[in-house]
Amino acid sequence: MADDKKQPIIIKKKKGGHAGAHGGAWKIAYADLVTAMMAFFLVMWIIGMDVQTKQGIATYFQNMSARATNEPASPHIIHLKGSPPVNPRIKPPMPRDNNMDAQKAKLAGSQVDSLIESNAQFKRLRENVEVQVGEKETRIEFHDGTGGQSLFVDSGAQLKPEAKKLIEGVAAILSRSRAKISIEGHSESPPQGSGNGQSMWEVSTQRAIAVRGAMANTGIADDRITEVRGLGDTKLRNRQDPINPENRRVVIVMPYDLPE
Repeated sequence: MADDKKQPIIIKKKKGGHAGAHGGAWKIAYADLVTAMMAFFLVMWIIGMDVQTKQGIATYFQNMSARATNEPASPHIIHLKGSPPVNPRIKPPMPRDNNMDAQKAKLAGSQVDSLIESNAQFKRLRENVEVQVGEKETRIEFHDGTGGQSLFVDSGAQLKPEAKKLIEGVAAILSRSRAKISIEGHSESPPQGSGNGQSMWEVSTQRAIAVRGAMANTGIADDRITEVRGLGDTKLRNRQDPINPENRRVVIVMPYDLPE
């Protein structure tokens, strides 16, 4: 019994393991909350951007690895050159078989000027040719002059040799595009009491056909010609002087937009 009284009493206390195992869980939860909030505000920020910026961001993340090695240095990671997204419900307009516009028409006009200046024979007809570049169409006009220089034999419908060569040269320039072409023939008004009104319609139509024939020699196909017509004296170049030789003319018309 004496030995039992001398034996020390040992008391073991167990520490709670729950707090030790999960003491950092709130930190993870807090980090998830902060991340979710950042993502939320980032999404709201992107939604408030303009379409061009959104398109630039989308393009960057869709193809981040495709960056040119010779691309110039830029302080911006994303090039903000986007376009509005295409509405799948709206079908884009079908491309039209006509590649003429004001810029290309101005180039063609300068080439016509160069053609005339490069040929001494054509220079004599310089005042008989006019290129009019408009907002919707370009008109190349060949007309008789007040100084006696005429494109047509005996003021009729047959082209003079130098006029035919000039028109063929202009047509060769126009053959480099796919632009549709219409040809208008015009005439001066007949003298009062002459009774030649009907012949003005006929001769204006024959002039347009003669120019069409000269253009065909350069390879301009029939499918590029939309119309060949004679307008008589209904659209005079010189309204103040209806019988002026300037009213004898043929006009090549190239519209930029084709009719539906």
